[in-house]
Amino acid sequence: MLKLIIKNLVPAIYLFTVMQVSGQQNLNDIQAAFHQYNNSSLTEKVFAHTDKGFYLAGEIVWFKLYVVNGDDNKPINLSKVAYVEIMDKDQKSVLQGKIALDSGTGNGSLYIPLSFNTGVYKLRAYTH
Repeated sequence: MLKLIIKNLVPAIYLFTVMQVSGQQNLNDIQAAFHQYNNSSLTEKVFAHTDKGFYLAGEIVWFKLYVVNGDDNKPINLSKVAYVEIMDKDQKSVLQGKIALDSGTGNGSLYIPLSFNTGVYKLRAYTH
């Protein structure tokens, strides 16, 4: 009986060991590919800081933009222009602006026309 258990257990241990080594190799390959992708591609994030939390029609939205590296959130000086939009509840752009960036920062303003309806709008900033 012990001989039968050992006979079945040895191949199982061998198979388990091979799967572990193979799985570790695959994980190492995936991690290496991920690091190579991160090193070859750069992701920008844009943070927008406004002067107030909400606005009324006829007011000016003052803002400052910060463009950072998506990996470590450190300032980056890659893009020279950022785009700012105010979007309505249907995600349709109702106001647009183009902001010059210098050393990863820029500032500007958008005037909210008196003709705007009351509602919730979203401020979106991005680079190409």
